[in-house]
Amino acid sequence: QDERSELYESSRSRQFITEASSQSLADQVGAEAERLFEALSMEWTGKITQLPPGEVVPIRVVSGPNLASQGVTTYFRLPAVGDFKVEVVGTPDAILDSVLPHDLTHVVLASHFQQPLPRWADEGMSTVVEHENEKKKHREILVEFLNTGRSIRFTDLLTMTQYPEDILP
Repeated sequence: QDERSELYESSRSRQFITEASSQSLADQVGAEAERLFEALSMEWTGKITQLPPGEVVPIRVVSGPNLASQGVTTYFRLPAVGDFKVEVVGTPDAILDSVLPHDLTHVVLASHFQQPLPRWADEGMSTVVEHENEKKKHREILVEFLNTGRSIRFTDLLTMTQYPEDILP
């Protein structure tokens, strides 16, 4: 069966509706999302960030033993930041220790500032909360890019509003 097959279990917590292939995974990711949202809010803003009134964030969990870790967070910007949607992909461990914290950081920051941050800041802050193994991979890639000329000049990075064509650097 395809690891990306239809999801059929869901879990509802105060701020999240989590869908996953099993009830236990949906419950586990939903509970961790609540805990992380509060912890990340305190870490980045010094207070508990509030979602827009009535907002409940759907989290879609796509999990399997051979799936590469990745996540996508989307939201609308006008008239106010809201209508968040999160998808996390990977092994259950990778989702819980890296992908979910990364993507919830995007939600915390956008909710707190009520606007998107510059891409370099948003992604940089989101990678800081990933598992040490993931951060090590980022450092190794950085060294490779610096040594091969694929790095982005800091002055260029500061003015970017969208991802560059070569997104990995």
